[in-house]
Amino acid sequence: QGLAEPEVVAITRRLVTAKLSHYGAWLRREGGAEAGLALAAINESLEGLAEATNVDTVRGWEGHAAAATFVCLNGRVRDSAFSSSKREPHEQRDRWNSLLDLAYSMLFARLNTLLRTRGLCPFLGFLHSPINRFESLVCDLQEPFRARMDRFVLKLVNLGSIQEKDFRKLDDGRFFLESAAMGRFLEAFEQEMKTRLRSEPGNLEQLLFGQVYALEGWVKGTEELRFYQADYQPGRRCRPGTPTPAKSMHRQLDPVPAATPGSSSGSPPLAVQGAELPPGEQVGHQQIP
Repeated sequence: QGLAEPEVVAITRRLVTAKLSHYGAWLRREGGAEAGLALAAINESLEGLAEATNVDTVRGWEGHAAAATFVCLNGRVRDSAFSSSKREPHEQRDRWNSLLDLAYSMLFARLNTLLRTRGLCPFLGFLHSPINRFESLVCDLQEPFRARMDRFVLKLVNLGSIQEKDFRKLDDGRFFLESAAMGRFLEAFEQEMKTRLRSEPGNLEQLLFGQVYALEGWVKGTEELRFYQADYQPGRRCRPGTPTPAKSMHRQLDPVPAATPGSSSGSPPLAVQGAELPPGEQVGHQQIP
């Protein structure tokens, strides 16, 4: 990649900070005892990240916060059939992990396509190692959007869109969605791509485009590297349910309108301005149960 190790470490610190900022901002608004425990782990990890001097340490702090947020968010699932004790990627050993795998896979596929259509190599990542011959850069860019995927899956289950009966259990113990439920999931995912949350400057599709264009600008040397990041300050308090203005909630990234894949345009579309919305205005599925 042509970067010195300190530069790579600095990038991974910023990437994980961006990821944790979204979980922190979300859980601080939600409140509750479980949220308090998760926020404590997030805040501890953010402090540790500031002192991290190698990528392994960055990964360790990311894992520390991720374990706590997983327990917190699974505790908010209303259907006990989706209870899970820990995150087990790609194993599908329970319904909750299976749904998360599916949501993350959809996000991965979308980002992979966007990177490739902009001529960027998806294999040269920073936080995720490329030695296993997978698209590590795509995995990196997923991180700031994982909280959004968790919100999406939580909404599907708590609203009853996906239920216990929608899964089949294979002989090896893995859980998979039945065909009809998969259709509902895919439809809901496409709707989520078009949904703008009140606290965000654009819908999810625009934000993904914005992240890829920001990376492209950095690769070309025309702008600084930016990641999609919430304006989360560990010491600042926020009452549960208090909306955060869109102008201050997210920084370091301007969303861009979705362009046709394969576009040969050498410059990104005009950025969308993150206008602040009036309190109570509904934007897509912004209310998460």
